[in-house]
Amino acid sequence: MSDIKIENILFIDIETAPIKYRYDDLSQTTKELWDKKMLYIKDVTPEQQYAKAGVFAEFAKVVCIGLGFMSHGKFRTKAIAGDKK
Repeated sequence: MSDIKIENILFIDIETAPIKYRYDDLSQTTKELWDKKMLYIKDVTPEQQYAKAGVFAEFAKVVCIGLGFMSHGKFRTKAIAGDKK
């Protein structure tokens, strides 16, 4: 891999957040789906486990995409963010 030039690499970071921040704010259907997904996690209730909802695609939304690349000897960055509901 030493023959790869850093100028040819695009760095990408995607940040996510839960669609709803509180378990109690989920619809009944979504609660049932979450509970089913968390069925095999022991010693923690689905409500307690919901703090990690942002890392599960079906319960999260993308809030920001960060891009980075080398250009003329400088590292350039760009963030793309929005709040579509």
